[in-house]
Amino acid sequence: MLICAKFSRCTDNAVMIAMAGKNNFDRGVKSDLNLAPEPALNI
Repeated sequence: MLICAKFSRCTDNAVMIAMAGKNNFDRGVKSDLNLAPEPALNI
């Protein structure tokens, strides 16, 4: 089950991240949960 906050309750990048995740979820795209953060990536 996927629970999303109301759009009006989301701010800044949270909405973009949530929608990207929801779109992937709806398409059946899943992670194997072996992802690792990379905090030193250049923007």
